[in-house]
Amino acid sequence: METTTLKFKKIVLPTATLQEMKPGTSLKIPTEDIKTSTLRSAASQLKKMGYLFRVSDRGLINETIVECLQTPTKL
Repeated sequence: METTTLKFKKIVLPTATLQEMKPGTSLKIPTEDIKTSTLRSAASQLKKMGYLFRVSDRGLINETIVECLQTPTKL
């Protein structure tokens, strides 16, 4: 699984950021850019649309890892 670090240039939209992720990828996001609780809330909202994410800050200082596990399938 690849891990990338984002560099934001404009306003950060947590939902849009998570929707752009592909299954099997993970992002390391600094908490000064997006708070962990905001990422958890966005992941919960997207779960209703068929996305599945794992959001964790365990063992990290001022960072959160978001793993994309599933995206909705189009019929």
